[in-house]
Amino acid sequence: MNSSRMNNRLAIAVLGCASLLAALLIAGLDTRLRDRISANETEYQARKLEELLDGHSYNNQPWADVIRIDNKPVDAVYPATQDETVTAMVIAVTSREGYVGPIGLLVATTPDGRISGIRIAAHRETPGLGDRIESGRSDWLLQFSGERLGDDAGRRWQTTLDGGEFDALSGATVTSRAVIDTLYRTLLWLQKRPDLQNAESDG
Repeated sequence: MNSSRMNNRLAIAVLGCASLLAALLIAGLDTRLRDRISANETEYQARKLEELLDGHSYNNQPWADVIRIDNKPVDAVYPATQDETVTAMVIAVTSREGYVGPIGLLVATTPDGRISGIRIAAHRETPGLGDRIESGRSDWLLQFSGERLGDDAGRRWQTTLDGGEFDALSGATVTSRAVIDTLYRTLLWLQKRPDLQNAESDG
């Protein structure tokens, strides 16, 4: 009887140790996996920013000097600096007006408020129609290069169908309007934030 109880206790102890060891292994793997995912996301973001900032002079790491913004549609600003002088900025923005869902954009701007490049960071727009906002699927985004707010900006920053100056993607008017409106609101927001030219990062 005593031997049976001892065996039961031993089995329970072994099972407990095995469970504890398994939990520790899983926790370690989970931490390593999350660290790897985070590193991959940082690397991906860095590549996107480097693409957008090609042609701009800078000697910092914009992806590390991110400034978080609590003012939609802007999510964050990545300043590119040359010897602590801002030479360009990449602004991360989100439009909630896409045809299928939110559209995330990265908008590169010059110090005088001109668009120097755009990349679509995330979207779920219709394949073959709305997904042509991606630079790899059409050159539609190129029409915004060098553009700034200008006079009568509210009227100008619309599709030609709505009396504005920018072409819409055929068959994807809602998607086009969402992107154009978000670019307009981003430039308008930037115009009101001259302090960002000398802003300090979260890092």
